[in-house]
Amino acid sequence: MHEGEGAVFPRLYSKIAIDAGPVSVALCQLRRGRAGVCVHRRAVMEDALGCIGDELQASEARIQRTLRLIEQGGFRGSEASVALKPPDVAFFPARLPDSVTTASRAQCLTVLRFEAARQAQCPPDALEVDFWPLPPGNRMGNNVLIVSVQQSVVERWTDFCAAIGLRLTRVDVAPCAFTRLMQRRAAEGGAEDRALWGILDMGHAHATLTIGMGVTAVYVRPISITGATYTQAICGALSIDFPTAEMLKRRYAPRPAAVALQTASSPAEEAPRGQRWTDAMGELATALEPVLRNRHKALAVEVERAFSYVMESYPDAPAGALFLCGGGARLAGLGESLSDALGVQAALLDPAQAGVRSPGESLAGVATCVGLALGDFE
Repeated sequence: MHEGEGAVFPRLYSKIAIDAGPVSVALCQLRRGRAGVCVHRRAVMEDALGCIGDELQASEARIQRTLRLIEQGGFRGSEASVALKPPDVAFFPARLPDSVTTASRAQCLTVLRFEAARQAQCPPDALEVDFWPLPPGNRMGNNVLIVSVQQSVVERWTDFCAAIGLRLTRVDVAPCAFTRLMQRRAAEGGAEDRALWGILDMGHAHATLTIGMGVTAVYVRPISITGATYTQAICGALSIDFPTAEMLKRRYAPRPAAVALQTASSPAEEAPRGQRWTDAMGELATALEPVLRNRHKALAVEVERAFSYVMESYPDAPAGALFLCGGGARLAGLGESLSDALGVQAALLDPAQAGVRSPGESLAGVATCVGLALGDFE
């Protein structure tokens, strides 16, 4: 008998979870065993310049990258899942009257579809909608978070999976993937029941901040500062082309504090990532630090504004940590800068802290995929 929904035995392997953007593709498949959930296979491929070119070229390049990962990764089965993110999916809090919340789910979704269509300015029949209840005590009066996605988006992802030889059998949203990780992290003793947390998913073309309380996502906001805006800022400041700016951004390492105090007789300072600090690295840091610092400040302002809104809605909820994921999360110095600006710890989102085992390798680069794949074991 096949594993999966409707089977007598519980599913042992998750579907192949896909997180594919214009620059990078991440895949992950989990396995459930007696010792808990562990990674069966994971794979990541990144092309820093993959976003250059028209939309058709970028789409074909993404398909080819994913195909290579599927062929090399040793994944099981042909079922796939994806976690949608803005702008493919929209989120907005709302206040539903009791007459709606107590109605049948079908009636409730019909009402929500018309409200989502009004917000999106499109026909109701073009949308798929869902919702989840918000924690009680919201001072703004909102009691649900509505999710809406256009059917054409689902069709596009279905075609994408078919092009790589897979069947798309589950469509999720990234905040739900994050919530699963935070729920498991809380079970491991890593969070208070009503503590606010944030997950900043920093992609090349898009960035999204999900803020949750306890084990519920309560607010989802697109962020204007993305990996590409950092690159564009470097282009403008140094008068260089986009590919060169992207390369410099990825090579950048913050200047170690001790370097400024070195004398000629001092030993060479160790730079991040085990590299020796060199004059060339110092020149690069001198050129990039003011540019990146300004972008960090602008990003911190957006994140702080979103947290302030949520804290007004839930004034009794204590502030927690900010977690980073996505390719842009690895930008050197980003976490430290956000921690200093916001006064909270900002660190990479690590699924290992949610009890997902992967001996010998970090899961920070596939955090969204891990949270997505966990949905197959619910």
